[in-house]
Amino acid sequence: MSVTKLTSFKIEFTGPNQHLYSNGNQQLSVTVIAQKTVDGNYVDLTPEEKNSIRVAERSENINAPLPPNWYSDTQQNGFTEGSYSGAPFARRSLDEAPEETHPIQTYDDSNPNVAVRYLRTTDTASRQFMGTIMIEGTKYTTNMASYNQYLKVTPTAPYKITVDRLQLNRDDAFNYEYSKDESYDVDIYYWTLPNLTVKQESFSGAGYRSSKLEFCFAKVIDSSVRDGAAIKKDVTSLTLGDIYGSSHNSGANIPLSSSGSYMRALRILITGRSTSPTYSNNLSWTIVDNYGCTHKFILRAAANSDYNTLSLTNG
Repeated sequence: MSVTKLTSFKIEFTGPNQHLYSNGNQQLSVTVIAQKTVDGNYVDLTPEEKNSIRVAERSENINAPLPPNWYSDTQQNGFTEGSYSGAPFARRSLDEAPEETHPIQTYDDSNPNVAVRYLRTTDTASRQFMGTIMIEGTKYTTNMASYNQYLKVTPTAPYKITVDRLQLNRDDAFNYEYSKDESYDVDIYYWTLPNLTVKQESFSGAGYRSSKLEFCFAKVIDSSVRDGAAIKKDVTSLTLGDIYGSSHNSGANIPLSSSGSYMRALRILITGRSTSPTYSNNLSWTIVDNYGCTHKFILRAAANSDYNTLSLTNG
């Protein structure tokens, strides 16, 4: 009868990073490494044995689960690991490329004896973790005396980005005169995040929405129509018809800069028009940045501007 032994079993941080935001999105990469022998000869783990590797809360109980509000993924989810530096940026024009954020590290766990796992949490308390594995019907943990390996993870509370941290540029993007009595004017607003990118966004409270825009107001003032709207993050092109479907020259292209670091919105002024839906809403605009932290803003017409300019405030 062959004799199988788990000769080495350890859990460690995959790289130098030990930082984790308690936002439920960011991951912390940890690596579990196991080595077994059969009749004294080193043998690779079987795929089933490798797939049985888990991360659990450190305990004498071999069947201990993860702590409440902790999660362990087998794949990266696209959020940046590590801590956000928060470094302010110098003001720059729209023609200059925004600062790049730190790239997401990738790890190769193709080694049959190595399994990479990714911890996430909404918990704020420090926790200790062990690795577990099933070998020929027996469960082992790195917390056993033979191995004595564990990790301590101390989550950091998520940070908040406020409007005063954003860099605003407004571009007089488009002007078109259909006749002496009717013209179109479009301003594009760009709020640049400080060394961050927008990974996810959501809206609520729109007066009207389309595949590209979320509108916060529509007003008729002195025979002119004024609309304000957020431009969704994945939009790379915009026409006059996208904004105001019944416009003349609806296929006209509106110059639009794209970057993962931008929050964008527009104000359109149409002179010579006197009919439009009328509303003035506070558009709630929630974004999740590349470190997984959530930030909330409100887009509306600027006070005392006759709906001619936009205002972004903290949500």
